[in-house]
Amino acid sequence: MPKWGRLYPWPSLNKLTYGRRDGEGIYVGAGVKCGKSSFIDQLVHHITIAEERKVALFKMEEAPSMTVRKIAGLYMKKPFHKPDGNFTQAELVEGVNMVKNKVMLFESYGSTRWDRLKEDIRHAVVAGGCKDVVIDTLNRLTVGMDSGEVNTELERVADELAAMAKDLQFFYVVCCHLKAPTTGKSHEMGGQVLTSQFAGSRAMSRACHMMLCIERNKDPALDEDQRNTSKFVLLEDRAFGNV
Repeated sequence: MPKWGRLYPWPSLNKLTYGRRDGEGIYVGAGVKCGKSSFIDQLVHHITIAEERKVALFKMEEAPSMTVRKIAGLYMKKPFHKPDGNFTQAELVEGVNMVKNKVMLFESYGSTRWDRLKEDIRHAVVAGGCKDVVIDTLNRLTVGMDSGEVNTELERVADELAAMAKDLQFFYVVCCHLKAPTTGKSHEMGGQVLTSQFAGSRAMSRACHMMLCIERNKDPALDEDQRNTSKFVLLEDRAFGNV
């Protein structure tokens, strides 16, 4: 019988995706500062607390010390990553200790290459026991390449990551930058996200099971609640056809 995968912390997303299944993956795209990092931090918090599982986390645009503070802050409900966060040294230590043995972090700040990263992923899954792998962002793997090399490399990454997930039976989340819309509003001002705006979208749509975008309107004329609310939109779903 068909089975549900491991759940997301958002009921509406579970309803669309039927959860996270080993051997599959999802690509997540959003405009600048529209919610990708918050999406990851909340997902990691859910996996480590509700499921009591370990996560392999590759954040290539954030130092590990900052990542630990953010995740620890979710445990303790304190903004440990902010200098004016109104917390004590003891609370910070307690929160950071809660992260131990729950998240595998890798020193990959800045640019790196897929051939190095895939060996780290294999180690995290086989030796570390991680069933969820998060890569943020995919585009850091192609820094310094020309446009022709970028497309070829993204195709290779998408294909090899999909094959590795199926072979080793883990679920992966890959965050991506978006190309700016050619017409209409920017993504940061509430513009609609399209599959074609993902860098390497052709390779992704062929290799992955789902493509999700996060939309947000940061127009200063809107009230604070509206500016700080993100909406998930499921763009592609190979297995079930939900959108």
